[in-house]
Amino acid sequence: MATLKDDERLREKRAFYDSFRLLQDENDEVPDRGLQASRTALRGKKTAEQVSVAPTASATPTTGKRKRDGRSAVLPLDQQIFRGLHFYFFPNNDKNPAQRMRITKAIDYGALWVKDFDNTVTHILVDRLMDYAMLIKFLNIKTLPSSLVLVTEKWQSDCIAWKALLEPAQEHFKVSGAPTTSEKAVEAIVHAQAPTLATESDKSLELKPAAHKGGEKSDSPNASTKAILQQMADYYGQVGDEWRVRAYRKAIATLRNLNHKVSTKEEALALPNVGDLDSACAEPRDQVLQTFMQIYGVGFVQASQWVREGYTTIDELDKKAKLTPNQGIGIDHYEDFLIRKPRTEVEQHGAIVRKTLQSVNKDFVVTIGGSFRRGAATSGDIDCIVTHPHRDIKYISSTMVDKLVPHLTKSGFLTAALAVTSKDDGTKWHGASCLPGSKIWRRIDFMLVPPEQLGAAMIAFTDNDIFNRSLRLLASNKGMRLNQRGLYKGVMRGKGREKLSDGELVEGRDEKEIFEVLGVTWRPPEHRAV
Repeated sequence: MATLKDDERLREKRAFYDSFRLLQDENDEVPDRGLQASRTALRGKKTAEQVSVAPTASATPTTGKRKRDGRSAVLPLDQQIFRGLHFYFFPNNDKNPAQRMRITKAIDYGALWVKDFDNTVTHILVDRLMDYAMLIKFLNIKTLPSSLVLVTEKWQSDCIAWKALLEPAQEHFKVSGAPTTSEKAVEAIVHAQAPTLATESDKSLELKPAAHKGGEKSDSPNASTKAILQQMADYYGQVGDEWRVRAYRKAIATLRNLNHKVSTKEEALALPNVGDLDSACAEPRDQVLQTFMQIYGVGFVQASQWVREGYTTIDELDKKAKLTPNQGIGIDHYEDFLIRKPRTEVEQHGAIVRKTLQSVNKDFVVTIGGSFRRGAATSGDIDCIVTHPHRDIKYISSTMVDKLVPHLTKSGFLTAALAVTSKDDGTKWHGASCLPGSKIWRRIDFMLVPPEQLGAAMIAFTDNDIFNRSLRLLASNKGMRLNQRGLYKGVMRGKGREKLSDGELVEGRDEKEIFEVLGVTWRPPEHRAV
């Protein structure tokens, strides 16, 4: 039964919506211009009302306070977090002082304000008193294009507060009544054997595992170009710009599907999803930020703080900055950790770990995960998944802490312990290793897994984040939960999807069985690469 508070809120929404429609009619020569614009957008034609100017000065309220001149104070380029984005607000006028302030702020931070809804819009920002049904009714369309990002007004203010583009899919940015990704759509993502991202929507890209046969081969005709684009995608991923991450992934996928080398700018621009290269990393500040974030133990927040404090080189950090022990190791071995390792070298590191463990108990199993298991020619960190078919996690952890690590440290193979696990029930150990006769340090991680969780762990520690996210969302849409420990059913959740119970384990031991329970055709690791 609706409460008085619900009725009051509904009346408030309706009054706000009705007044908005009247305001639109006052501004437009044709009362249904918003309707016409949406129809134009669906035909793929661009309207002439896109603007990038400040809200109109005539909209300034006539109070006793000093009037503003209505001009926007656009920030320097390095502070324009919305640069390249096209915003459509709902309501999309500047009559309301609060809405006018939002629009002005958006433009200050680099956004284009699109006055009439068209196919250039990248983001729709909805007022807190509006909902999805109101938006759809006003635009007179059945559903929004999947390429659009739909968020509440809070997303803009939070982005400005954090000075970065935040992930728009977070629950507190969701517009009331907006649909979620359908189970059918997610099933299509994880079932696809070799999807071509050039033909997919941006929203499906958030989850789509772009598979192809084999790992990333260095003899690909466009390997060097893809490597540069991947660096850009990695950079934007680190700073939270998911919009550009998806754009670069689309371009990489387009190049991957070509069997000839793209040699000229004209050839590249003729391809789907390929445009001019972003100049983000060309800005000196961004170059420094990216360099600092590649230091082990340093994230976006710490790197940004160092940039604000005036540091510009790793040498300056080493001499003057207050560093944690792990950051000191990260700086001392910056180049070692950064360079990708060939498969032969990764296999040598894994063989030493395997031989040592099997000298303790011959049934220990060591599998190298990550991009190595997906068939890639080179790898970053060396991820060793350690298990024993007949023993529990306590035995595996104690063997690791009491025997493996001390022995390999004494022999000189393990050179640093960066994150140490508990010997009772710990599941991870992070450190550095060095092959006999070499002076080059490599990052090595041990993931300790009991046998009943091995299948789920193999998925989690092998696959890229997109493929993992796809499977986990599919499980959620089927009323289950998938993580590195297993696939569960009957998980109880409370307000804000807070987990109230773990649920009942369906499968965790067998990787193929997890695929089968989810209704997904089995795909070997080398067919899950990005």
